[in-house]
Amino acid sequence: MKVEVRYLLMFHRLTGKTKEIIELEQSNPTVRDLISKLGQIYGQQIVDALIDPKTGDVRYTPDLKENKKAVRILVNGRMTWWLNGLDTKLKEGDVVQLFG
Repeated sequence: MKVEVRYLLMFHRLTGKTKEIIELEQSNPTVRDLISKLGQIYGQQIVDALIDPKTGDVRYTPDLKENKKAVRILVNGRMTWWLNGLDTKLKEGDVVQLFG
């Protein structure tokens, strides 16, 4: 299953891309699965930018001590916190935007 990922701000700098198609092998993949795949491609740095290790959820608030920015993840234009967070299901052709 393929989704389009669009990279804004620091994620553009981390990946060197503005967008790309990512193929996910799982059945019923989630945003969490997508982040895991991005970690395989771009390294742990992108995972650490997206997920707060203290909460295990999207880094919704900045951590000034760790110099980590708040980030937003949108699926088809909707913030993941309005959906199911990292457990938001993805389907073929979805557009995921990462910015922070």
